[in-house]
Amino acid sequence: MEDDGLVLRRWVVADAEALHVVLAESASHLRPWVAWLEEEGGTSIEHRRAFIAEREREWRSGGSVLLGMFVGERIA
Repeated sequence: MEDDGLVLRRWVVADAEALHVVLAESASHLRPWVAWLEEEGGTSIEHRRAFIAEREREWRSGGSVLLGMFVGERIA
């Protein structure tokens, strides 16, 4: 979905690095509202890739989908 430059789409493994950077930069701001930031066992880039890959497998097998918001290539 796209509207006025804002794109709502599935996360793909290629997004892992950008997600990793954004979460690292915003962690202190997000922590009060994003409980899993504290609960996550792994915060490495490999963990992000594995997490997104698992969500992709889940979606392809008929499960739920994990969506991200983007403005161009930037995570919104």
